[in-house]
Amino acid sequence: MVSQALRLALPFLLLAVLAAGCARPEIEQGNYLTRSQAAKVSKGMERSAVGAALGDPLLAHPFHPDRWDYIYTHIGEDGSQTRSRLTLYFNDSGSVSRIVRGGEPFPEGYSAEGS
Repeated sequence: MVSQALRLALPFLLLAVLAAGCARPEIEQGNYLTRSQAAKVSKGMERSAVGAALGDPLLAHPFHPDRWDYIYTHIGEDGSQTRSRLTLYFNDSGSVSRIVRGGEPFPEGYSAEGS
């Protein structure tokens, strides 16, 4: 048998549990690059210099080793999505031959609370 106090508290506990599931967190995925980091890359840079400046790419296709893709996706609490992309193509000597930027610019910076 359920006590009277628990019976009175049960609706409030149920409401608290249901309300806790309503919040949507911000989601950040991919390469956390800033605009200043992405701007450091230029044609003619060696592969090792790009790796030192930007880190490993999110996508490095085994059948296309001359292409590196840096992709960042941000999903806000309201469900809005932004995507940033930096694609680098390397020539046979291992230096950047083409730079393709797509989507939104990379954020100015990142914080622990999200961007």
